[in-house]
Amino acid sequence: MIILVNNIYTISTNSRLIFSEKIKYISEILKKTKNDFTESEDELEAKFLIENNISDWTDLSADDYELFTEQLEEYFNKHKHLPQILYKSLIVSIYSIIETTLSELINSTEKIIVKRLKYKHLRNNGNEIENYLNYFNLVHNLDLTSLNDLLIDLKNYADIRNNIVHFNGNLKEDNNGRKERIKKFVKNDNSIEIEKNENIYIKDCDFVFRFLNLTEKFGYEIFNNYKIEKKH
Repeated sequence: MIILVNNIYTISTNSRLIFSEKIKYISEILKKTKNDFTESEDELEAKFLIENNISDWTDLSADDYELFTEQLEEYFNKHKHLPQILYKSLIVSIYSIIETTLSELINSTEKIIVKRLKYKHLRNNGNEIENYLNYFNLVHNLDLTSLNDLLIDLKNYADIRNNIVHFNGNLKEDNNGRKERIKKFVKNDNSIEIEKNENIYIKDCDFVFRFLNLTEKFGYEIFNNYKIEKKH
């Protein structure tokens, strides 16, 4: 993953391309998702009426009206539920891109630039990505302060990701610290909300797009700042 160029270890072009392709792949899925799940309730209702050969609600008997009203509610829920499954799985996938990239970078660095102090020797502070960055700073003296603002935003998405992985996107059983951080984050974002049952509900795929863009910026910032001089 790392190569030696003019006595400086840097990240290989191939590794950068692999990272870019992963970002591009997720982006294409999101673009298709945006087209597939943009129907309003009025549009969904119109589609439901066509599928069930109903020209007008007033033409239905009282029993049929009650039946189809219940079916319409289920129809709404189905179209509401499917995007949530996709959005939440993509959040997990996006987070794994940066996590995997950093893990592979650690392994490559330790293999090629041998130091007595290893990543496993460092104290874990709870956030894996932050731990990786601490390793590069403490062991290889890399200045990664340009990542600080991006890291703050990334940790917000990490909280969402961890809740999805461990509690299927519901805050009820999560620890109070993460629960409060998520609520604070969600309060300032119109594309996500907490439902009455404490489920995390992603209202717009733009929320996922922003996470993807953040991950891309974070990755490129690491690539640009990873420069370790070879010691003789």
